[in-house]
Amino acid sequence: MPDVFGMGEILVDKIRTAEGEERWLAGGSVFNTMMDLHLMGIRVAFQSSLARDDEGHFLMNLLTDSGFPTSLFATSEKTLYASVTIDENGDPSFTIKNRDNLLLNFSNKHKDILKTTRIFHTSAFSLNYSNAREAILKAFNFARKKG
Repeated sequence: MPDVFGMGEILVDKIRTAEGEERWLAGGSVFNTMMDLHLMGIRVAFQSSLARDDEGHFLMNLLTDSGFPTSLFATSEKTLYASVTIDENGDPSFTIKNRDNLLLNFSNKHKDILKTTRIFHTSAFSLNYSNAREAILKAFNFARKKG
């Protein structure tokens, strides 16, 4: 069983420079933390969602290559992404796209994980998504009662 259970966003940061160059990076505060823990050898479980689109395939390839667990992922209509523009002064501006596509739920499977995990991790950012908020709050309250 995992040591840390996370619920929240995974997304693509599409970074465009003032020179017009674009690069894609994996992002999302909850995901970044969970991936860092995974790379340190800590057992993690992570619930999020990806679509079968270019962004979702990009992220799934990264997850597969690193051996990151994806059994709790749902399939959404579109993958979340952040459009990041960096101006000539190096200052970024962010726009989040496909906000309504973060699909989370809370079921007996998640309760079983939370009964044995030591840490539950999410973010206030994930709570901004109305379709994810209920599941996150249920998981939080269950984990809090468990101690």
